[in-house]
Amino acid sequence: MKKTKKVRKKRTVKRKAIRVPNDEYQRLLKKKRLSKKDKSRRDKALKQRYCACLKKLENNPKLKNSAFAICANSIYLRRGLPVPSNIARECNK
Repeated sequence: MKKTKKVRKKRTVKRKAIRVPNDEYQRLLKKKRLSKKDKSRRDKALKQRYCACLKKLENNPKLKNSAFAICANSIYLRRGLPVPSNIARECNK
């Protein structure tokens, strides 16, 4: 008799979003020169806020079509930062 190999299923683990404390978030926004680590933390924090804004506005039927522009304006443009080109697609993942 041949022994058959058991196939194990890989478990997918959801990552918890790393929350940046509000005081550190404000510090990262005010700083002019950022290290690579600080810049990546700032970008992740901005992305989290942008995605949260989109989720809130998508539930509102009046503002559903303009949610991308409203959130991009309030999160990125008011802080003088460029809007990443594919940020809206990353929120749906």
